Amino acid sequence: MGAATAGSTRREPLPPDTEARIAGFADLVAAAIANAETRAKLTASRARIVAGADEAWRRLGMRMPSGRRLHSCRSSSVPLHAGRYGRIPAGGEK
Repeated sequence: MGAATAGSTRREPLPPDTEARIAGFADLVAAAIANAETRAKLTASRARIVAGADEAWRRLGMRMPSGRRLHSCRSSSVPLHAGRYGRIPAGGEK
């Protein structure tokens, strides 16, 4: 929770919609902070997933003989049935 206040040095009163405008601005700030926190959590989650996948590949590679490691890595980077569905762009985007 937070608070927002407004004041003026002018003699005339603030416009009637001032409270609603400040509340709307506070909502935008709260949403921006929530989005930044969520993005940080998402980035950390993706980093953990990538690290886990890298570790799994490393452990799998250590269990295979040298010749099988190269074949396994090379064949895993080519999607199954890639030719049947046309060219698949780099990065997996369609």
